Amino acid sequence: MPKALSYAEALRILGKGPGSEWTRRLNDLTGGLLLGATVTTPAVLGWFDAHAVFARLSQQLAGTVGQRLTGAHRLDRTDRVAAAHTVIVIAAWFGAFDGADLPFDPAGAELTTADQIRLAGAAGTEAATVRAGELAGTLLQAGVHLPEPHGSREDHRARLRGTYQRLSTTAGAFLRGLALWDGLSPGEESRADHQLAALPDRALDRYDRMLLDLRADCPEADLWVREWDTTAMLESLRDMHGLMRRLAGPLVPDGIPSLLARAYAGLLDRPVAGTAERPADLDMPSLREAYLPSLFRVTEAEPDRPPDEEGFWAGEPVRGDLHDYLAGYLTSPRAQHAPLVVLGQPGAGKSVLTKVLAAELAEGGFVPVRVPLRDVDTSTGLQRQIELAVRDATGEEVPWPRLAEAAAGRLPVVLLDGFDELLQATAINQSDYLHRLAEFQQRERDLGRAVAVVVTTRSSVADRASPPPGTLLLRLEPFDARRVRAWLATWHATNEALLAERGLRTLPAEVALRFPDLAGQPLLLLLLALYDADANALQDTAELSSSDLYERLLTSFARREVRKSGAHLSAGQCEAAVELELRRLSIVAFAMLNRSAQWVTERELERDLVAVFGEPPGGVSAGGIDTAGLLLGRFFFVHRTQAIAGATTFATYEFLHATFGEYLIARLTWQLFEEAVSRRSVSVLPAWAGDDGLPARLLSFVPLAVRSPILRFLAESASALSETQRAEWTAVIAEMYRRSQYLSWGLQSGDYRPATVRMPVRYAAYSANLVLLAVLVAGGTLRYSVLAEPDGLLSHHWHDQSLLWHAQLGRGDGANALTLVLAADQVFGPDGERDVDLRFVADGTAMSRSDVLWLFSNDSVPLNEQYLTASSSPEKLERYARFHGCARAEFLWRMAQPILESPLAPAAHMFAVQSAGVSASALQLLLRVWLLPVSEIDPAGRTAAYTACASVTHEDFPSWDTKARTAYVTLLLNAAWADPDLPEGFAEELERRLSGD
Repeated sequence: MPKALSYAEALRILGKGPGSEWTRRLNDLTGGLLLGATVTTPAVLGWFDAHAVFARLSQQLAGTVGQRLTGAHRLDRTDRVAAAHTVIVIAAWFGAFDGADLPFDPAGAELTTADQIRLAGAAGTEAATVRAGELAGTLLQAGVHLPEPHGSREDHRARLRGTYQRLSTTAGAFLRGLALWDGLSPGEESRADHQLAALPDRALDRYDRMLLDLRADCPEADLWVREWDTTAMLESLRDMHGLMRRLAGPLVPDGIPSLLARAYAGLLDRPVAGTAERPADLDMPSLREAYLPSLFRVTEAEPDRPPDEEGFWAGEPVRGDLHDYLAGYLTSPRAQHAPLVVLGQPGAGKSVLTKVLAAELAEGGFVPVRVPLRDVDTSTGLQRQIELAVRDATGEEVPWPRLAEAAAGRLPVVLLDGFDELLQATAINQSDYLHRLAEFQQRERDLGRAVAVVVTTRSSVADRASPPPGTLLLRLEPFDARRVRAWLATWHATNEALLAERGLRTLPAEVALRFPDLAGQPLLLLLLALYDADANALQDTAELSSSDLYERLLTSFARREVRKSGAHLSAGQCEAAVELELRRLSIVAFAMLNRSAQWVTERELERDLVAVFGEPPGGVSAGGIDTAGLLLGRFFFVHRTQAIAGATTFATYEFLHATFGEYLIARLTWQLFEEAVSRRSVSVLPAWAGDDGLPARLLSFVPLAVRSPILRFLAESASALSETQRAEWTAVIAEMYRRSQYLSWGLQSGDYRPATVRMPVRYAAYSANLVLLAVLVAGGTLRYSVLAEPDGLLSHHWHDQSLLWHAQLGRGDGANALTLVLAADQVFGPDGERDVDLRFVADGTAMSRSDVLWLFSNDSVPLNEQYLTASSSPEKLERYARFHGCARAEFLWRMAQPILESPLAPAAHMFAVQSAGVSASALQLLLRVWLLPVSEIDPAGRTAAYTACASVTHEDFPSWDTKARTAYVTLLLNAAWADPDLPEGFAEELERRLSGD
């Protein structure tokens, strides 16, 4: 964060040196304190004598700033406005002090004989001098923080009130050290204390009035302190243009800054989508016409809190004044000290924002330099990257120092677009990247040529670089309904007539808003508009499921791209080519899933495509990137990122929206099992019909539960199955599940090895995916006995299976994700055998139902008995916890250890059973009683807890010996007698009941 300005520093900026008239007059009023004279009590008293004049001159000095900004360049403007704000902060306090109704006149305060005696004594002199020095330092040398556009007005005023409180406290301490205070009566002293205590609020009121004048004279100050606007929306770039003109200094001169401004202005007149993506029968609006500023949140970075987590942003308001905020930020001193990091999802408009800023900032007295990181050599330093970007934009080689000099007082703003591409494509650790940017800014400030830096990156990789102090994070939010309507209005104005010629309508906002995940991102909103423009496909259908929408979108654009490069194809050939393209894309999606990443490198993807589709004669991959070119990678669904290092170009692929990849994974998974079911239905030997090859390859690295939309897409597909089909599919998957325990993964994998994982992990992931798919196919609920080996050991199989998932998938998110979507309810089958009902829970709130009878039933204890005794002794429990090294088991053991080592230990494994699934151990009932004093429970519930606890003492547990029962009863009665909230006589009745046992 930039250093706060003191009054003395502000005067040096506004007064232009110690020789200026303003500096001389104000220094005289302070007894020379402004220019470093020795601080003495007489000098400070002299200052108090002129405090009203000091306040008036300070206010006049601040009032001249507006006129002084005429002709000033950006850096001078920022410094002067910041200095003027500091001056009015101090002037407001002195004005409030001048208006205070004190019982004495500080202006007439003189050194009395008593003061002189105090000053004559060594101890007294030291004390008085310290007070005088502290007051002078607080008023003239202490830093005053500026308001900033990312902070709220309330926070700024609260901090300013704290400043005024310190000033008032220090002034009061100084005055109390003078003899005039000793002469006050008790009433006068109370009045003086009251007036001094009221100074902060009066100073704030004066500050607000003086700030109005500064805001009127200086647009920068207005941007720093204005109220946040959560609904504002600039109708067009004309509004931003006007804002920049209000901030402007002199016109941009000739030379490189002028060439850059002209080059960037041309970006605004280009179509929002390139010619390769534009259909022949539609017009694309220009960026100037279609651009709308996004909603956003902004806050200061915290080193130990990753901004890619939603909780980081939970307390930050959504704002709608993006351009006002950015203008305020770039005109503030903070912009010269640390980078601003702009975050957003793919398609959110990060790159478009840098183009708009590059085109418009020149109007506001800035020199923007846009650096697309995908197009410059990332093996060089930042300075060289800037120079390369300038060359690409203007055709001229200009060293950075010459460009900074050519700025001539204007603030260079370096716009680094695509930090996430740098990370993805090179796979090089860039954790210190933002620190290097801040060091570059520090160097430039030291050399007298300050620079601001803005970095864009995808939200999901924002934690890959630690932020330096003062870094601000700005996250672009999805379009709201108002912005969707405004964007579509531009689309309508551009294409309404062309669509009408074909008998089509423009896309209504109400239809687009049915798909908020897509409509909220500008690029994906364009995708919806283009898809609907084909044949009003979104409008002329009933309510679409998510699967239907994604299938239509992907197929439609795949067909369009295939037709571009294969106009000679027949209808059948075209559809086959479209299907091949979608399957290639599905392998792209699996490449990311199985690497637990949101992108995949070009080399990794080429290897996966060859492994799945094979390599035809001639050595050219049938599904590879070189020949196919990944047609859809040129359009919306797959985005190719790149970075250049020396002579090498590194590339990665990612989906513009994660759900495209998740749908494609579900789509190919469904097709593979559909094929397996069809093969089994026509096989001569059904037991040999299953083919675990490609399903086992693709589904044995990561459980699908880690991407819950995949399961929702699969559930939508399963909902279309008839009851007969459900039975057929379930039978096939059950066979594959039982076979999965015996697969040889070395043979199953073939050449498809997207990641190196241990064999047990693959067994766990594949079996988890088969179980999930079986449950979905069955309609959301399935007995585990349908899947498991029919050998009478069903409960053991489930126990072993769930432990395998926990052991092998627990290091990542797999095991936790599985338990969120899959519940395992303990039930009994028709023959009394223990079974498990598996339930799919789409909202991620799965909670299994347990049954104590199910857990502890065995041949020696009939299920109709009214008690169960667990077989694990405390020693066995401890040995289990220590041996397995499980943190959760150790935690539970340590929590229970004092009880399990006491005479009460048998009560921990005695269960009183009222009905199936409704039970409690004797110890559990006693613990509930002990916790009643800190529990919120009604009187009826309180007495019921004691009654249930007492009833268990009647049970004829085998381990219920005299010692354990006596300890149990004693502790229960002690709790009852000590409970003041029990009804009168309840404890006596409870004791009589237990004494009769």
